[in-house]
Amino acid sequence: MTDSEHFVLHEAGHWFQWQLYKRHLPEATHCAPHYVERRSSTTCAWTEGFADATAAYVLGDRRYVDESGAATSLENDATTPEWDPGDEVQGRVGSSLLDLWAKDGPDGGDWKRTLRLMATEPSDDFREYFTVDRPKASPPLTTTGAAADILTGHTISTR
Repeated sequence: MTDSEHFVLHEAGHWFQWQLYKRHLPEATHCAPHYVERRSSTTCAWTEGFADATAAYVLGDRRYVDESGAATSLENDATTPEWDPGDEVQGRVGSSLLDLWAKDGPDGGDWKRTLRLMATEPSDDFREYFTVDRPKASPPLTTTGAAADILTGHTISTR
């Protein structure tokens, strides 16, 4: 159907999250349709944002390229006015994950600790992942300092 490796890996990211969560995904509400830069729901943004981040991480390319070949950059911050704010936006969630996993990011330079955490603590949405489950990781994943700054930079509140 498609020649976009981003799209194929995005869909594989859904399968990967389903596997990490022992073959159960959170119910993604208000997800049809959904867009990288628009508000949907926290559950939709979590599952779609993780899939976006998976493709971008694997490819080392911070774009989402859909099945038609149209590309959307996952780069965004509080000054990206065309994007809706908050953790109901899959691109905000996905880019936050990528920044947490970045070489100079607070999660040790990769996604391994997040994946281990997700395999033991399935989260219904990004807020639960960040505020409830990250502190449960062994060792805990930080939710303060640089990690909190990443979320703030992507207009996601930790409250």
